[in-house]
Amino acid sequence: MRTITAWMLVGMLACGDKGTADDSAGDAGDGDGDTDTDTDTDGTTDLDPATVRLAGTCEQSSRFGRFTVDANEDYASVSGSVADGVVPTDVLTELLTEGDCTIWRRENPFCDGGCDPGFTCDLAGECVPYPTNQAVGTVVVQGLQRPVSMDPVEPGATYFDTSLPN
Repeated sequence: MRTITAWMLVGMLACGDKGTADDSAGDAGDGDGDTDTDTDTDGTTDLDPATVRLAGTCEQSSRFGRFTVDANEDYASVSGSVADGVVPTDVLTELLTEGDCTIWRRENPFCDGGCDPGFTCDLAGECVPYPTNQAVGTVVVQGLQRPVSMDPVEPGATYFDTSLPN
């Protein structure tokens, strides 16, 4: 199975500045001081995906969600979600790196006495609200055989499309 991770939207939401493309300094004349063609300085304008530059992979400690594209000979799908916080057990600890290979360990947080419903234990051993998935509007993934447009599915504000050609 081949898995491709699509960080298009999540990169903007989780690692960008308030979901905008305005994260670089420049002197182009588009009104907001960077070199893209969007003028979204307050986060209210729809961005053109062709001009949004992503900052790369999000650090695990700031990754609020993700979208994946899965394809094999039997099916193809796109799925994902965006939460209002980071799930503590999603932040892995790097144990060893050699060349291009890294071994990661998932931590098992412990809170003495446990946590109330709707809360989870963080890596410091304190109960924090469990992150809740958020509806972020229509998500479009481009670069596949055809663009995929997904609206959030309730309950849970998850996104998915299993009707892709494979």
